[in-house]
Amino acid sequence: MHDFLIDGIKRDRLPWTGDMAMSIMANSYSFADADIIRRSLTVLGRAGISDTDINGIVDYSLWWIISEDFYQLYFDDNEHLVREWTRIKNCLELLNNRCDSEGLITLEPGAWLFIDWVDAEKMTALQILWWWAQISGSALAERMNESSLASKWRKQAASLKGVLYSKAWDAKASAWRAHPQKNSDISRHANLLAVISGLTTIDEASSIKKALLDTSIPDVGTPYMKGFECMALSGLGASDSAISQIRYYWGGMLKHGATTFWESYNSAEEDQDIYSFYERPFAKSLCHAWSSGPASILPATVMGIRPLADGWKRFTVEPNLYDLEWACASVPTPFGDIQVEISSDKITIHVPLGTTLEFDGRSYSGPTTVSESPDIRQLQ
Repeated sequence: MHDFLIDGIKRDRLPWTGDMAMSIMANSYSFADADIIRRSLTVLGRAGISDTDINGIVDYSLWWIISEDFYQLYFDDNEHLVREWTRIKNCLELLNNRCDSEGLITLEPGAWLFIDWVDAEKMTALQILWWWAQISGSALAERMNESSLASKWRKQAASLKGVLYSKAWDAKASAWRAHPQKNSDISRHANLLAVISGLTTIDEASSIKKALLDTSIPDVGTPYMKGFECMALSGLGASDSAISQIRYYWGGMLKHGATTFWESYNSAEEDQDIYSFYERPFAKSLCHAWSSGPASILPATVMGIRPLADGWKRFTVEPNLYDLEWACASVPTPFGDIQVEISSDKITIHVPLGTTLEFDGRSYSGPTTVSESPDIRQLQ
C-alpha cells in the first residue's frame, strides 16, 4: 500500500485487477483506506479494453467490473462511480461484443486467460466470471438509477446461466466441468468461483462441497485462488475445512518467518528454495496483495461480520468459532469501528452511529452495544 495497491516492491510494482478483488476485502476489514482503492481502480480503468485487456488478461477485465461492485459494497463511493460509470458501461459492452451467439465470451488468438497459475482447462471458470461481471454491472447500474440497463444485464446473465447449466454442469457428478463445449474433467476453479459468485444454488451446495474437498481434483496454484477457495468452503458450510486450510497454508508461511503475505507457498520447499520464483532465486514477492485473503476471511467467517448494504450501513454478525474458545475483532467502517467479542456463551457487539446491525432475527440501530448470551451453535 503506497500510492496504489501494488504487488511486490521486489519485482513488478504494478496494480493488478484480479489482486484488487481480494485486496479490496482485506483492506476493508483491516484499514478502510478508500483512497488507495479508488486510485488503483481508476488507473486500471484508464487502460480500457478496446485494444487489449486490463493488465493484458481477459479475466482481469472481468475482475475490474466485479471489483468496482466490491468497492461500492464496502465503501459506498458514489462520486467515484459517477466518474467511472461511462468507462464501466463501455467495458461491459466491449466484452459483450466478444461473445458468441449463446452469450459465451470468446478468446482472441493469443489472448491471455489467467484465472490462476495452473496448467489446466479454464474456459468454464472464465464464463462464470463473465456471468459474475454482468451481475455486478447490473448492481452498479441500479446504483446509477439506470434500471433498463440493469435489467438488460440481469437478463443476459440469466441467459448465460442457462447455457452454462446445459453445457458445463455435470449432472452425474453434480459439479462444474472445466469446459462448456468439451467432455472435460471437473474443475476446482469453476466450482469455487460458482460458489463465491452466487451462480450455484443452495441445492447444489453439498455436491460442490464434495468436489472442493476431493483431493484428486487438481489443486489451486496460488494463495490468491486459495483465498477464494476458503471463501467458497465457508459459504458451503465447510468452514472447519476453510480454517484448517488457512492454518496449514498461511500458517506454513508464518512457520518460515513470514511477516507479510507471500506471492506463493509450497510446503515442500525448504531453505532458499522457498524464496525462488519464475526459476529465479529470491524472485518471489514476499508482500503480495493477492495473498491477503485471511485478513478478510477470518473476520468474515469466524466472526461472521459482513456488510448487507453499501458502506456498512447495514451489517450482520453470524459467528462460528469452530474450535476456538474466544475471539474478537474490530472492523473499520466509514461510520466507525464495528467491535465484536465472542466467547462460548456470550457475544458483545458495538454498533456505530449510522449503521444497523441485523442479528439473530432482530435489528439494532447504532450507536448501541448489544450484549447477549445466545446459543452460538444455533447461529452457525
